[in-house]
Amino acid sequence: MKIRRCSFNQCPLIFLLSAIMLRVAPLDSVSAACELSVVDRKKLYNYSLVSPIQKFPHGALSEDGFYKVAANGSVVWFQICNGMIFNHDAPRCFDCSDCGGPLHCGMQCSALVANDVGGYPVCTTIGHASGVNISIADKKNPHSGVIVKMSSVNQEVDGKKVNCSLTVTVLCDYSGAQGPHILERSGACDYATVLRHPSGCAKVVYIHGRGWVWFGIFVILMFSLLGGYLLAGTVYRYFVLGVHGIDAIPNLEFWANLPHRTQKSKPPFSSSPPTLSSSSSSPALIRKARLSPYLFVLLAFILFVSVLYGEDFACILSPRPAPDRVLPRPVLSRTDQKAEDDRDEEEAAVVPFAVRRTAEGGGGCDLFSGRWVRDELTPLLYQESECPYIQPQLTCQEHGRPDRGYQFWRWHPHGCSLPRFNATQMLESLRGKRMMYVGDSLNRGQYVSMVCLLHSLIPEGSKSMETFDSLTVFTAKDYNATIEFYWAPFLLESNSDNAVIHRVSDRLIRKGSINKHGRHWKGVDILVFNTYLWWVSGDSNKILKGSFEDKEKDIVELPTDAAYRMAMKSLVRWVEKNMDPKKTRVFFTSMSPTHGNSADWGDKSGGNCYNQTTPIEDPDFWGSDSRKSMMAILGEVFSKSRVPITLLNITQLSSYRKDAHTMIYKKQWSTLTPKQLANPVSYADCVHWCLPGLQDTWNELLYAKLFYYS
Repeated sequence: MKIRRCSFNQCPLIFLLSAIMLRVAPLDSVSAACELSVVDRKKLYNYSLVSPIQKFPHGALSEDGFYKVAANGSVVWFQICNGMIFNHDAPRCFDCSDCGGPLHCGMQCSALVANDVGGYPVCTTIGHASGVNISIADKKNPHSGVIVKMSSVNQEVDGKKVNCSLTVTVLCDYSGAQGPHILERSGACDYATVLRHPSGCAKVVYIHGRGWVWFGIFVILMFSLLGGYLLAGTVYRYFVLGVHGIDAIPNLEFWANLPHRTQKSKPPFSSSPPTLSSSSSSPALIRKARLSPYLFVLLAFILFVSVLYGEDFACILSPRPAPDRVLPRPVLSRTDQKAEDDRDEEEAAVVPFAVRRTAEGGGGCDLFSGRWVRDELTPLLYQESECPYIQPQLTCQEHGRPDRGYQFWRWHPHGCSLPRFNATQMLESLRGKRMMYVGDSLNRGQYVSMVCLLHSLIPEGSKSMETFDSLTVFTAKDYNATIEFYWAPFLLESNSDNAVIHRVSDRLIRKGSINKHGRHWKGVDILVFNTYLWWVSGDSNKILKGSFEDKEKDIVELPTDAAYRMAMKSLVRWVEKNMDPKKTRVFFTSMSPTHGNSADWGDKSGGNCYNQTTPIEDPDFWGSDSRKSMMAILGEVFSKSRVPITLLNITQLSSYRKDAHTMIYKKQWSTLTPKQLANPVSYADCVHWCLPGLQDTWNELLYAKLFYYS
């Protein structure tokens, strides 16, 4: 059969049929950015809400696969495809203004709902043992919104034990897609780890466009008339005129000639279809034939408008995300997927507590190299008045410090971002475990900072702090977890081991005595050591050979560097003997700098840290009280340890912060003399740090090293 080209009158019909097919065809790719869910190869790619638009006040969909709940400064991120990642911190990157996903990190737009824009202010309390509901509704449209329910209650699902579940309910506006539409995931999980769903990636019900009301009825009527036209004409031409193939579809010339054709006495079932002769055409029929193309162009336009009306103009007309910004994961075979999962589990087992490994160097990031950036917009992790555990020697605001600027500096590493501390993730990781800080008063300040960072998530009746001689224990009962501090300023046994009375003029350190204190450190899952300042009271240290009980004591003097090396070697031997690298982590906080001489930063007035309100800007600054030789000892000795000891190299970044010391704004150990009061520089404390303050950043670095960076 010869196939002819479509005439001008038939092409609109083909266009109409194509439009209908495109409108009703099921979606199976990620191209429809306006739909609530699109499943491609059993993977859900675009169940993520970004900035609000007219039809979706809580956000349109994108293909990045991330959800975000943000309210009152609390941010919860999770990913729902291939696994559910409780990230609890916005993905960070540089020079981007969009939001959602690892390459879309801007904070000015939202994923589930804009941060407290048109909604009720809520506070996230994820991490409690009981179920937690986070409901974000729209004040103007209370029937719209998103409800996120997360529960850590142990339960059974399909005969399998789970300890974590998530339900996301999307309630759409009545003029748009009808809800609710629910996504549920459950499985065994820890926060900041992957939750594998036993049945794979969840599917969500397909969402239709909004109702067309009277216009929809008109379009349906037009479709009905068009369908009747096509059906009747095709049947007549096929059975009466004997026309087969695509020519059986009637064109306008056929209907224009039909009245004239029926007056003829031509036998039915003619083998050749009649033609339109010029002699038999009336002027009226010719006019109809001329008008008919315009009529069908009009009908095609009406249909096109109706299709657009059922969608969202903003979604259809707006540009698609750049292909290089959203890259779906490649589809793996079952064998490849299992191998990938096994590799993930093996890598996670190498570094306890780590949820993502990032090797430094070769495209990695040195968290300790960067600069301080003033940031008054990001909420503080806690307020001084909110934490009852801060010692009066560190409460600067309570003791009259007139400025708060020292609290608003954020550390920004070069080339990457410092993950914001997430108390929920930290507490969940400490469930059933012990964390201990060991060292001097500076390490105690870091310990108190950690307690303050966590305690607000724990109900009043479920937390306590007790002191037993050198050991202070903060207990989170709901988590069966403890955060502890052990006083040992030299780590080795010394005559300064009394946690209260340790100001002695003639300090004595016992060689090879780390086990005296080390027996209290056994069984701890995360250890954070420090020792430095007590070693540098002079150029040498007195070392005791033997015991403090010996009547005749064998005492030798060692240069400070040699004595410090001896202590660090003892620490490494203890760690190698008592810590399991597959289950525990060991950290060491480097020397905390002092700012007792303003000449170090170019001020020849003979001052110190007193009245300093801004950081030092010179990136190469290094204070005279920080001995680089002792830093080198740490690197040398720790590099030989068979059990990894992670160095928290806070010295350089802290040396810039001459403004963050307690100065004179603290409880004094003794009554000040009139002479001292007349000269505040004489008694300003340029060793310890205000809380909240710099030591919170130390713990943010600890947090980053614990979970994200090898």
